[in-house]
Amino acid sequence: LNSSKKYKHITDNLKKILTRSVWLIAEHMKRGKFVPRAYELSFGDSGDIPPISIKLHSGEEVSLIGRVDRIDLLEQDSVVYLRIIDYKSGRKEFKLSDIYYGFQMQLLIYLDAILAELDEKFNKEGIPGGILYFKLDDPIIKTEGNISDSEIEKRILKSLRMNGLLLNDPEIIRQMDSEMEKTSDIICASIKKDGNLSKVQSSLATREQFELLRKYVRSTIVDLSEKILKGDIEAVPYKNKSKTGCSYCIYSAICQFDTSIKGNEYKIIRDKKDEEVWKDIEERVGK
Repeated sequence: LNSSKKYKHITDNLKKILTRSVWLIAEHMKRGKFVPRAYELSFGDSGDIPPISIKLHSGEEVSLIGRVDRIDLLEQDSVVYLRIIDYKSGRKEFKLSDIYYGFQMQLLIYLDAILAELDEKFNKEGIPGGILYFKLDDPIIKTEGNISDSEIEKRILKSLRMNGLLLNDPEIIRQMDSEMEKTSDIICASIKKDGNLSKVQSSLATREQFELLRKYVRSTIVDLSEKILKGDIEAVPYKNKSKTGCSYCIYSAICQFDTSIKGNEYKIIRDKKDEEVWKDIEERVGK
């Protein structure tokens, strides 16, 4: 990595990001009661825990494998609150509608695998505390005039706040950030004057809604798997306003999708509010 100035620059940046990320994890642990219990945990036939097995309508089974970046636990008597963390090198915004459209099922699949393991092997009830994205970065903070080191750290924390879906339980959220007064510096959560969590600042789900999401993701996987087994592998990328599934696709050079060719059309999707998504999901998989 020191063979050229270019690689030395990359190495220096990686060191800065690593140092900042370790500092951030330490800050999370200092402020909260959730404790990291596993890193790079794999699930699969040769993994740390078994794969997720999903039965199709035909009787065939599909096995899902993967690797979870980090698992945090909060143990309270016979109950374990679970937090799934996924590291991202770029900014990743959580959208409930992306789960609905099948774009962001990864963290729910991870959650499913860990909850099944807790129930089967440890005989403990697992409750989702949250599924969150952790940005790996060493941000530059813009300021006007001189500010204190503590203020700089506070702004860095806010720029690296984890975002995702959180359990709609103020007490559990406070276990993630004990220093939280109104708005948290380390997770995208805010508490209103009445003590409840703000849905404006946070993506929230009750325990029952997390269960609905798990059922919905499984149902979506069944549908997709059965289509693939039937030979339906046609490329139908999505389009939402100016954004398409082709924008960053690594297979664009060989996929041969071209809207100038008859029959090649985007699947048009629209933005959905969370309330609409919850209603549609409940109608599909029930309570």
